[in-house]
Amino acid sequence: MNFTRNLAALGLFSAAALAIAPNAQAASFGTSGISFDKDTTLEFTFQVSHGKFESSLSAFQGGFSSVLLEEIDNADDGFKSSALKWKGTCDPDSAAAAVSVCTAQYTFDKDVLYSFRLSPSAIGLASSTSSENTGGQQRAIFASQSVFENDIFPLADGESFANAASYTDGLALLMGEGVWIGFDDGGNGQDLDYQDFVVSAKIVDVKDVPEPASVIGLMAIGAAALKLRRRNDA
Repeated sequence: MNFTRNLAALGLFSAAALAIAPNAQAASFGTSGISFDKDTTLEFTFQVSHGKFESSLSAFQGGFSSVLLEEIDNADDGFKSSALKWKGTCDPDSAAAAVSVCTAQYTFDKDVLYSFRLSPSAIGLASSTSSENTGGQQRAIFASQSVFENDIFPLADGESFANAASYTDGLALLMGEGVWIGFDDGGNGQDLDYQDFVVSAKIVDVKDVPEPASVIGLMAIGAAALKLRRRNDA
């Protein structure tokens, strides 16, 4: 009887110990910010640029930034004009390409809020988090590859992408095959074409780190179970 009662008490204690773990921040990947509920490593791949600036893309959080991908020239040789849309591609073996390092990986710490920032820009700051931009303007879109190929890249010089507000959340795509992210740098009369710097992102690693409170609770459960066993063996 006592043994059964002790087991029931231990079960209640286990539930209580696990319940004290704080709730993790929900994951987000869009114009409201970048965050994950587990340590998450993404791989970024440069796709193309159509901006006149020699740009770099960074992950930014808490006043610190880490460069992910960058141009070594503002466009490929032979494409440095508005008529040719300042096209930049990546080729590690060609000095004519605007980008020489095509991929990069970055680990996002759990429950930390990040943004992506493109610099330089004609407006001083082009952030993936709209609230960081002047007037809260949307400077990035999160969409599938097909959206870029069918709707964005064909835009004429100076033409805006009218459906940007429909592409503010890329979390579902990221959790699937991956997501493409396009930035507008504010140049060319702030045309808002979202093709000035385009990268893709996919998840390559996720680490499920237990909450400190959960670890403490499990240690307490283990100690209680050991004490119960010794008492019943006596």
